[in-house]
Amino acid sequence: MYRLKGFTLVELLVVIAIIGVLVALLLPAVQTAREAARRMQCANNLKQIALGFHVYEGIYKVLPAETMTTGTHGPTAYVLTLPMFEQGPLFDRLAAIGFGSQSAYWMASANAKTPLIRAALDGYTVKMYRCPSTLMPKFRVISNSSQMVGTYPMIAGSNLHQTTDHNGPNGTHCSAGGLFTGIYPRRFAEASDGTSNTMMLGEQSNWVAGQKDVYRNAFSDSGPWMGVKNTRIPNGDGTFSSSGSHDANGATTDMRTFASTTIRDSPNPRGVAAYMVNVQCNTPLVSAHPGGVQVALADGSVRLVSDNVDINTYKRLADRDDGNPLGDF
Repeated sequence: MYRLKGFTLVELLVVIAIIGVLVALLLPAVQTAREAARRMQCANNLKQIALGFHVYEGIYKVLPAETMTTGTHGPTAYVLTLPMFEQGPLFDRLAAIGFGSQSAYWMASANAKTPLIRAALDGYTVKMYRCPSTLMPKFRVISNSSQMVGTYPMIAGSNLHQTTDHNGPNGTHCSAGGLFTGIYPRRFAEASDGTSNTMMLGEQSNWVAGQKDVYRNAFSDSGPWMGVKNTRIPNGDGTFSSSGSHDANGATTDMRTFASTTIRDSPNPRGVAAYMVNVQCNTPLVSAHPGGVQVALADGSVRLVSDNVDINTYKRLADRDDGNPLGDF
């Protein structure tokens, strides 16, 4: 009689258990490696956008304005710099439609050319404008079109800057202390604090305080393409609006901001406040990466700013010319 060789049931269960333990040990390492790769790609996105702004200034001698507007919601810097990001055909198509008063980038507008703009951008994404770790959907729907969700707002300044108007909607504080202030195109030379000490862009790639599907970011459902319609910029209390108070219906009284934010809170705040409302002045920087938020500085470098950064240092980093020394960040 020959005895057949093989595994006993006990041996088989032991092998399965060992494999299970190994998988459990390896899975976190794999996830960590994937997140590290995504974080690196996010940093590269920010760097490429910052370098695109540098190229734009080299050509036109000014940075792209946060928006082009004649009292309507005009196109943002993310439209104006499309040719710098190998998106020339899309830019040419939008330029052919026009950037004037009849080309509102609020996708639900009744303006004559808005349907053409809406169709050109329907379902379109620029990969560089989205953090690969973002938990937000790829699109938001408006007027039967799908507009991409961007994750990198421009920095308008901080609420410590002398230009701040504290009379914004829902108690928001609206600043013009940064490098992106409405329709006014600035230059890197205006960053007298130094380009390595001035923030240009930040992340909004996560839900504030984990409140899923509650948008508290700088972009409307019209995507990163839509900017402010107010032709004024803040210069102290009662100045952003021609009436001294917010009125979304007026071309010079709408104190909401689009595609940019005024820094007021620490990175990744653990709670929410009444002023943290979608497309109003103080939508906080939040990140899907652990430990902080990534920001692009005016010199083109990208830094991870810790959640535990000193709040005054963080705010001073947002302002181009406050003259205050920075702490570690």
